[in-house]
Formats: sequence, structure tokens, C-alpha cells
Amino acid sequence: MKTGSFYVKSALRPLEGFIRFSTLQTALLALFLVLGFGELTDAALLNFTFSFSSNPSPLQAQLLDVVPGTVTGLIEGLPATGSNVAAQSVIIEAIPGGLINGSGQSLPIDATAWPNVTVNSFTTSGGQVTGASFSGGVQGGGIKWIDINNGNGNNALYLNGSSSTVVLNPNGFAGVTFAQTSVPEPASLSLLAVGVLLCRRRLTVSA
Repeated sequence: MKTGSFYVKSALRPLEGFIRFSTLQTALLALFLVLGFGELTDAALLNFTFSFSSNPSPLQAQLLDVVPGTVTGLIEGLPATGSNVAAQSVIIEAIPGGLINGSGQSLPIDATAWPNVTVNSFTTSGGQVTGASFSGGVQGGGIKWIDINNGNGNNALYLNGSSSTVVLNPNGFAGVTFAQTSVPEPASLSLLAVGVLLCRRRLTVSA
């Protein structure tokens, strides 16, 4: 029976007249072929930090227990340019000290894993977030919920089990700060490794 190494060697055979591959080089190239090409699409996906700070209206401040401070987190898996794309993860990383975490979960918390995600829609252009709307959490015995520019234009985090204790910013999309965070994806790392390997081997053969 033909194994995976047979097909890798067959694919590399046209290059043998130019470069002689060692076992290690063949293994690295095989890794690139198996992992690198399979993740070229993922390599285009970006992650973005997000943050919003409490800035309630006078009425909201009167009716709710609004906790001062800032919520920060990470949105994972968005394309550089795309319309109404669902994020792979919306992670809550830090909360104000005055907001007691009564969720039963330790930070960081991935809100997309909560059972009631009602909206998950992001728009990007040229590596920038240009539109966002996310709502998700757990209702019932103790509310835990996050809104990013929900239908009412609120950015909010409920985490201590109370529906009145909240970090709240009612300024919609403009009330959230987004920033791209660049992390090399596996495909990029594979391509870089193979490029270095081949250049080094070519220089050795030429010498």
C-alpha cells in the first residue's frame, strides 16, 4: 500500500535534479504540504482587540448599578475584508475591579461558547473593523451577557448574575475601540521555514 511519504516523494521528484533533499528536508517539506496549504485560508484571518468603557446616560445611571471602568477582550477569526462575518471567538479578557465575576467561569471567557448567541456579525475592510454587532450569554438562574453594539446601540457586560449591575456604554459602534493584532498563522510559518531551508540548501550546493 502506498503511504503518505510515497506521494510526498513523488511530488518532490521533479526537483531532484536541482536540489538533493535530505530526510529532514523532505520531512519539513511534507509538513508544509500537509499543514501549510491546508491552512492558507486561515492564514488570511485576523484577530482584533476590543474595549469599551462605562459612559451611561443620566437616566441609565439612575436606574442601573453601572460599574465604572473598561471591558477588554479579543475577537478572533475575521477576514481582512468581509461583510457580516461571524467571529470564531469573542473573548472577554479583563473587567473592572468593581464588577464581581459571579459567572462561575474564570477569565478569559469565550462568549461564543455561551448557549444564547443571538447576534454575531462583523464587517471589516482593509484590516479594520468597520461594523460590529454581537449579543450572547446565559439567561436564567444568573445572567451573564455581553453586548457589542446591540440592537439598541448598547455595549454592555453583565457578569455578576444581576440584570441591573453592568458595565454600560450606550454609544453604539463608536463606543467600542478595535485594534488589529497580528499573529503569524501556521501556514505563514511553514512557508517561511521552507523558504529558508531551500535557500540555504541552494547556497550550499552552489558553493
